[in-house]
Amino acid sequence: METKINVPSGSTVELENDYKYIDTDNTYINLNHVNLTIDGKAKSIDGNAKAGFLNITNHSDVTVKNLLVKNCNKSSLFVVNSKLTLINVTFENNYDVESGAAINASSSNVTSTDIELPRLCRSRGFLDLFFCATCLFGVF
Repeated sequence: METKINVPSGSTVELENDYKYIDTDNTYINLNHVNLTIDGKAKSIDGNAKAGFLNITNHSDVTVKNLLVKNCNKSSLFVVNSKLTLINVTFENNYDVESGAAINASSSNVTSTDIELPRLCRSRGFLDLFFCATCLFGVF
């Protein structure tokens, strides 16, 4: 999965299959200073109770849409000094005992439209925000 998302800044990545974390993967896919759109095309990312999904840092601008993110045992999306836009994203059965199960954002702009949280469990909450300039959330 990480090689699929490791593309030039300004790209759109369209998922062709569901993805499930395996032990040889990194615990997060790191996005550092990129402008990127990830279109899940109704596919899923499964953390397999061993990983999160994205670590977005250093003034990145990332849009995630049409995706199911499930079974992450760390914050699914970790965002620092960046912009994150979520469109039609579902977070299911994610957990993190120390921070937000779906999103942990610090000094970032986070917006969403049509996100769903049907079974978010074993967490301090779905979202942790620290010093965020803008945080706008649509339908839950």
